[in-house]
Amino acid sequence: MGLPLVLAGTFGARLLPKAGPWLAGFRRVFGLIFLGIAAMLAGRLLPPPAGLALWGVWAMIAAAFLGAFDRMDRTNPWNARLTKAAGLSAAFYGAILMVGAAGGAGDPLRPLAFLAGRAATEIAGLPLTPPADFDRVFATEASAGKPVLVLFTADWCTVCKSNEKILAEPAVSARLARTARIAVDITDETADAEALMTRFRVVGPPALFLLDADGREIPGSRLIGALDAADLTARLAAIGA
Repeated sequence: MGLPLVLAGTFGARLLPKAGPWLAGFRRVFGLIFLGIAAMLAGRLLPPPAGLALWGVWAMIAAAFLGAFDRMDRTNPWNARLTKAAGLSAAFYGAILMVGAAGGAGDPLRPLAFLAGRAATEIAGLPLTPPADFDRVFATEASAGKPVLVLFTADWCTVCKSNEKILAEPAVSARLARTARIAVDITDETADAEALMTRFRVVGPPALFLLDADGREIPGSRLIGALDAADLTARLAAIGA
């Protein structure tokens, strides 16, 4: 770790780059990186559409730094065209993010998905259940007296999309087919969704846990975040699935 200091002290300015316009460019790049980190951290505390709007603002700032709204430098046309194109692309993407945020979207990779309506109607062959219908569906699933697998998911949740691939794996889906289960859709932040999340102490999707026939959570069954196929299979095997 001290080797760079030894080299700099030994060879001095001969190894260090000279100050120039590149240094101003580096300051801008790191400034954008720090603003991006701030947007990422703030997005964890805000509703998904507000977080998406922050990323839209960040993209617009990046576009301004890249000169999207400035006149092109005629002294270096190729470099000017590249930075201008990058800036205009950032501005276009930022505008799309803001439109998506206004439409209630929260996924920066699919900001306009709301224009096509609900992207998913089921998970691993299981219809999505609105929060208001949870008790009715649970009563039906728990009528056999066996534990019920409960999964909280949302259309704007990117980790939920990767979890769907895990649930679709043959070894996992075969066990899920023999298990009573409910997939709760909390895409829309309604009063029913908030009440159900508070009831089961769910901060946000994805969340998965097992309930006994009386609606009590089975200790040690909760999984938060990205799923692991082997871990989920072992938990399902423990309840006889």
